[in-house]
Amino acid sequence: MTQPIRRVLFVCSGNICRSPIAEGIFRKILRDQGYVERFEVDSAATGRWHTGEAPDPRARKVLEDHDAPVPKAARQVTRRDFEYFDYILAMDQSVANTLRRRAPDEAGKAKVALVLDATDGSDVPDPYFGKQSDFEHVYDVLEGALDRWLLLLTARVSEP
Repeated sequence: MTQPIRRVLFVCSGNICRSPIAEGIFRKILRDQGYVERFEVDSAATGRWHTGEAPDPRARKVLEDHDAPVPKAARQVTRRDFEYFDYILAMDQSVANTLRRRAPDEAGKAKVALVLDATDGSDVPDPYFGKQSDFEHVYDVLEGALDRWLLLLTARVSEP
């Protein structure tokens, strides 16, 4: 029997730093743990100013340094995302609040959580104005949380 697929969307403000790093890490974890077929993963932004751009070069470097896939071009969250994805994981409280305001209904709002709710519930710091070391720090913070999310989500997939 094939297990159901879970759809996970990572969201930050511009979709060139934190959310693509989260997407790349989660894809790597899924690949390494043998869960690629059971999940669909994407990332997006609340803002549209980087739409069509590749991830920030520092984000690409940190993903490549850790042998994680580098996501495609940035895009903005759409109404369809609230219907399509099972989990919409925000990088910080401001992004989560924006997503909940834009959600078309209560079901869409209920899908929004902080990515760090799986650990300490804090915000993922935005490394955009920082150095490469800030991107490494974000990678480390997200890796721990996403390992935990995989445990939580695979447990939910296994539930009747």
